[in-house]
Amino acid sequence: MSEPLLHSRVNEDPNPVLCAESRNGIVESIYRGVVCLVKLNGESHDVIHATGNIKQMFYPRSALKYCQVLPLLESGCVEEYKFTLEEISVMCASHGKIYSLLLIININKCLLIHV
Repeated sequence: MSEPLLHSRVNEDPNPVLCAESRNGIVESIYRGVVCLVKLNGESHDVIHATGNIKQMFYPRSALKYCQVLPLLESGCVEEYKFTLEEISVMCASHGKIYSLLLIININKCLLIHV
């Protein structure tokens, strides 16, 4: 049986710590990551700043949820259905808290989707 892919990743140099969370003076969590700023240059782009391994494969998961809302914003649906800023923000976010679920139910009512 082959070793999990994660094992090979652990042996590499890790990406830099971008943020550390402390509680009572003790570091509770650290968050490593990658930052890449690009400048569009016609059909290509120029990297103007990079931290971490910008060529590594990744799964964006929740990081791109806001991109899924762009067509809604550009199409005029926000105005047509009178979505509030709170409702738009929950469309861009992870769900699970009661407040989020209440907003989602309200969005469904606006769209006449029965839940």
